[in-house]
Amino acid sequence: MGHLGLYNHAFIWDAAQGVRNLSEVLDSQYGVNVGDFRLDWPTDVSDDGRVIVGYGMHPHPGGTEAWRIVVPEASTMALLTTGVLGLLLSVCGKRKGVDLSSILCSDWKGSVRMLHGLLKCFTAQRPSRRGRHLTYQRSTGLGFEPLEDRCLLSVFLKEPYVQNVGTSSMTIMWETDAAASTLVEYRQPGETEWQSAEGESGVTIHEQELSGLSADTMYEYRVTSDSLVSLPRTFHTAPATPRSFRFVAYGDTRTNPDEHTQVVQSIVQTQPELVLHVGDLVHNGMDAREWDPQFFVPTRNLMGDTPLYPAWGNHEYYSTQANDNPLVDEYFSLPETDPSSGERWYAFTYGNVRFISLDTTYSVDFDTSGESPERDWLLDEVQSTAYTNADWQIVFFHNPPYCSRGDKDLSGAHFPGERGGHGLQRAPPSV
Repeated sequence: MGHLGLYNHAFIWDAAQGVRNLSEVLDSQYGVNVGDFRLDWPTDVSDDGRVIVGYGMHPHPGGTEAWRIVVPEASTMALLTTGVLGLLLSVCGKRKGVDLSSILCSDWKGSVRMLHGLLKCFTAQRPSRRGRHLTYQRSTGLGFEPLEDRCLLSVFLKEPYVQNVGTSSMTIMWETDAAASTLVEYRQPGETEWQSAEGESGVTIHEQELSGLSADTMYEYRVTSDSLVSLPRTFHTAPATPRSFRFVAYGDTRTNPDEHTQVVQSIVQTQPELVLHVGDLVHNGMDAREWDPQFFVPTRNLMGDTPLYPAWGNHEYYSTQANDNPLVDEYFSLPETDPSSGERWYAFTYGNVRFISLDTTYSVDFDTSGESPERDWLLDEVQSTAYTNADWQIVFFHNPPYCSRGDKDLSGAHFPGERGGHGLQRAPPSV
């Protein structure tokens, strides 16, 4: 039994024929066209002995939201998910005349609870454009055969994404809704055998470093957590010698996931080798519920193949006076060039470029008026061999060095280079 992390397709696993596309099965065996799903029916659940179908609709101020589920021959097929809705294989809808089937799974959360082989409850939740959370819940008594004696099937909450690229290493991360094992398989395109790296078991946030890789080389990879198996993705290791490459810098993606998704689509088309984010990834970085819809879902087609390096903004520390956020530590694996920073500031080399990420949110970290671990580290960094040997030095951070609103800039700080912000700065090699 496995999981395929696709958002716009649903799959089933047949013991006799393996993984099959749900649309093809329903069409060939039952004459059901998944693309024809619409929500013009009253709330109901029916079972004709072959296909179990559930319908539902719920009015709200923005229009009509609705769902439909189809479960074919559950007693003989293990059901795979689209990534966020447990056992629900197809959820389609119409809202103000717009078909939601292609975007539904991008920002819905859901769960299916099973007990003694019975599907007991289906819950789905989607944030509305007005900020409300629309929740649907339906209790059923539909019969299912237990799958490997599991009462709850796990799903990927965050599909696999790459982090902290090196000339001979790459880190793969992902999150599951239930504690599970950590395994990454990888190989160069064209090879028939997979190599593997196994990590910690019984965790929900998975992080596995791959080492011993060849520089400037493409690899394909897939991850496994117990019964969950991702589709293969690719990554490219860093070059060991100078050459030209393309990277993208952007930021302030909080609050508007639709716009963020459009920006990411444009970024993907440029085929960058790495991406810099200059902060404010989400509106409230201390709220775990915001990270998936505002950041990880919009970037899933980017971060699955391309490493992203963030600088932290004020919204990452939202609603707290502390200069630490445990969520960013859990969700990202970044260079640890200063053990005292907790990955809040760091530097790395890619090709002939030295990149420096600064945390400019709290002035105590870089001001000259008192103790400043970040400033001390930066003074050492700009004198390091890695910095001086690079043809380019690029510093990125959140707060602007100067702003028409004095409370928003960093003009009072003193350290080598421009100060923080919604900005990206390039210093000449002599700095």
